[in-house]
Amino acid sequence: MGQSPKGDTCNTSGTGIPLLNGPTEFGSHHPTPVQFTIDAKKFAQKGGLLFCVRGSTTGRMNWANQKYAIGRGIASIHHKSGQEFQPYLRGVIEYILSDLLAQATGSTFPNVSREQLCNQNIPNHSLSTQKKITSFLSSLDDKIELNNRMNETLEAMAQALFKSWFVDFDPVCAKMAGRAPEGMDAETAALFPDEMEVVDGREVPKGWRVGKIGDIAKITDCLHSKKPDRIASGRPLLQLCNICDDGLIDMSDTYCISEKDYEKWISRIEATSGDCVITNVGRVGAVAQIPEGHKAALGRNMTAIRCNTDHYYPTFLIELLLSDYMRSVIDSKTDSGTILSALNVRNIPKLTVILPSEDLVQQFENIS
Repeated sequence: MGQSPKGDTCNTSGTGIPLLNGPTEFGSHHPTPVQFTIDAKKFAQKGGLLFCVRGSTTGRMNWANQKYAIGRGIASIHHKSGQEFQPYLRGVIEYILSDLLAQATGSTFPNVSREQLCNQNIPNHSLSTQKKITSFLSSLDDKIELNNRMNETLEAMAQALFKSWFVDFDPVCAKMAGRAPEGMDAETAALFPDEMEVVDGREVPKGWRVGKIGDIAKITDCLHSKKPDRIASGRPLLQLCNICDDGLIDMSDTYCISEKDYEKWISRIEATSGDCVITNVGRVGAVAQIPEGHKAALGRNMTAIRCNTDHYYPTFLIELLLSDYMRSVIDSKTDSGTILSALNVRNIPKLTVILPSEDLVQQFENIS
């Protein structure tokens, strides 16, 4: 179990050993620490299984992709028989996680002690069986990783296209210069104007308008109530840790609640395929989209953004919310507090957007 190094040994300069102090630094695939230290007491080696032992995300896990110093709130777990058994180890912990969390202590946030981790009963498989399970899990992890990389590539392409069309106005600039827009057919090129105009003090392509998120989407915040109890299996309640920085939802650590609690927490809205969610407190402005075939209740400190029925362009919506342009708009609406920054729900419908023609948005939706 890690202990935090002395405060005066921590720095953000990038020198020393990367220091992990909590699950907010885990990232979607690997940790992304913001602090470093030269006086670490506990370490996680490359390939170690990082396990959150306290706080609102107790039980969340990730792999150490290099050597890290670990502070309070994180344990590093290694299989005694070697690195090759790490996938099996994670599978076992996921299997016993609900029992482990049920034993956690703490009045505000659950805490799992070293003793609880060490003494938890686990399946008694032979090493040969563990090897077979490890082989299966490793193969499954490889397929998941390949799928993640493909999704990242497709997402990067969609973001690049959104930036070119709707932020940098590359096709419009090309037509103004007497050139044919690159990478599109004549029919798509015809959807772009060949001049700019000033609208509400901003220069935009002619015929486009300056609007607000509230013009194209419905904004619904979460239920402001006491967080329901977590159970071993049930209906999903989205947590901040489920919102990745790449626009995806990661439900590998699903906070399950009872059917009764679920019905209560979807009284405002049930997040469904195509809906976007945005975080309001702390890690302000993290955005993700509910994938096809999934539904969930919104947890605390997040807001749903759903396309209007007359403007149902979910791909355009998520790329807009993920864009650097929107990041700057969100930053301008964020209130900096002494403890945590916050994005007021009332400000979300007012976020400024540049809206192209309906035909062009439809074309973007078709090819993205």
